[in-house]
Amino acid sequence: MFKTLTSPRATLLDVISSEAGNPDLGAAMDTPSTESYIQLVPLFASIIEDYQIFDYLKMTPHPPSEINNVSTLVDMDPDNEFLISPRLKYGRCLRGFLHTLLLLLQKK
Repeated sequence: MFKTLTSPRATLLDVISSEAGNPDLGAAMDTPSTESYIQLVPLFASIIEDYQIFDYLKMTPHPPSEINNVSTLVDMDPDNEFLISPRLKYGRCLRGFLHTLLLLLQKK
């Protein structure tokens, strides 16, 4: 499974390494794309169920997004006064948003 490539060519080791430098986050892992998340759902489900204490695979699916174009989203903190965490979770279900790991892999 470590050698299995996800759609943007990330491995499971990349996914695990994405959060290894942040041990204070508890159980956190990032995928490079929605397709990668779906591919690794059995692994993520067991982590989520253990950490959040609910049956992830039986939960109600996320409702469809009402946002069709991510380029229409505005900067919520243009003066950098309130949002201080680089760990801000953003539009995981929005098409066109890159996930954190994919951004990091593109920098390499």
